[in-house]
Amino acid sequence: MATYFTADLHFGHANIIKHCDRPFSTVDEMDEHLITAWNSRVRQHDRVYIIGDFMFRNKESPVSYLSRLKGKKHFLLGNHDVKWTKKVDMLHYFETVERFIEISDGQNRLTLCHYPLMSWNHMAKGSYMIHGHIHNNRNAHYFETLRNMPNLLNAGVDINNFFPVKLDDLIINNESFKSGETNHDDKAPVALDSLGIDELNVEIEKGYTDMKEGKVRPASDVFSDMQKDSVNAIRKAQKTFDGVAERLGNPGEDEIQSWVDNVRYGESNNQ
Repeated sequence: MATYFTADLHFGHANIIKHCDRPFSTVDEMDEHLITAWNSRVRQHDRVYIIGDFMFRNKESPVSYLSRLKGKKHFLLGNHDVKWTKKVDMLHYFETVERFIEISDGQNRLTLCHYPLMSWNHMAKGSYMIHGHIHNNRNAHYFETLRNMPNLLNAGVDINNFFPVKLDDLIINNESFKSGETNHDDKAPVALDSLGIDELNVEIEKGYTDMKEGKVRPASDVFSDMQKDSVNAIRKAQKTFDGVAERLGNPGEDEIQSWVDNVRYGESNNQ
């Protein structure tokens, strides 16, 4: 059973696209991407801590989102979790509902709250404080303080490529965020070398569909966090091609080779 963290999804909130410069054209596109990204990583038995602001000003019912998301969900209330939480039986969809909790993952002590804290329990012993609320905002006066606190971790989707993430990835993504790097580019490319076979299959199928439609994504998008000629990624991809080909109607050898070349070299024969 894996443990994931996420925050500030803002399902149904059209204005968040503009406010946080999210790479989506419509709120429906954003919502579907968030659900697909979530389910590509989380399995039914995994634990997910949602650290506030799950949805806001949504036209769809809360159940329409909650019923589609995998995993055993634990909820930390945020400032936007007022109206929608009154419209659903929270304990039917969440294992726990809190404003603040302290937990352990077996190796690390963790404090969870929607708002970033300047001090928390066992801080001097290397514990982590995981929060949301600030999205990808580096302009607020408090950011200079936060960036010098490496154990203060922002779980917001805007700096975590719109995925729920494990603690190790959360640490890496926060290092990038605090150093000023941009964490998403054109709908959050995925680091495929960190994915399992099932997750990799999703990405392979997306890429093959793009190839058939004449809009192959460059390898720099698909393999954003790894070298283009990554041996591990190529091996994983090749192991899944037979299964993907069978499900997609047995494409011809030339079509498959074209996609293999795109994976390896960032080029396409269909340009």
